Amino acid sequence: MIDCCNMQDLKFKGNPFSWVGKRQKETIQYCLDRVFINSDWKASYPASETEFLTIAGSDHAPVVIALEEEFYVKRGQFRYDKRHVDSEEFVRTVKKGWSAGQPDTYRGIHDKLQSCRKELAKWKRRLKTNSAEKIQILKLQLDAAERSSSTPLSEVANLRYELTKAYSEEEQY
Repeated sequence: MIDCCNMQDLKFKGNPFSWVGKRQKETIQYCLDRVFINSDWKASYPASETEFLTIAGSDHAPVVIALEEEFYVKRGQFRYDKRHVDSEEFVRTVKKGWSAGQPDTYRGIHDKLQSCRKELAKWKRRLKTNSAEKIQILKLQLDAAERSSSTPLSEVANLRYELTKAYSEEEQY
């Protein structure tokens, strides 16, 4: 059927074994989900892909299909992170950025804000407090722990606790 209809798998990222189960002491994984496309569909949505998300609290991985007509590069947004407002290094970084701008004119204020944004972005990269990144790492660790037959239940429970805490930090952000 696949060959007859000229179908092919849509490119994917993530672990394609979308189901995991335990039988006695063995962990079993299967690829239950696939996304097929034909050449017309591929011509209409060439930048599309399937993403197999991590298993967290279920035996089945969610599957997301991103429909994209063209490739593009995403540019990040600057966001103020109130978790660091009491940090002395945060205050020093803001002062450094503010002092680098022009005198207090309309254009000068704009330059000072831009300079503060750049300094804070550099500081945040050094600090590595990216909650979304931490959540992703914890989800991958939890996924691996749940797929492994040798992982103790206490470790799985601890990873779930850490993931909940990371979600809370992300919400505060």
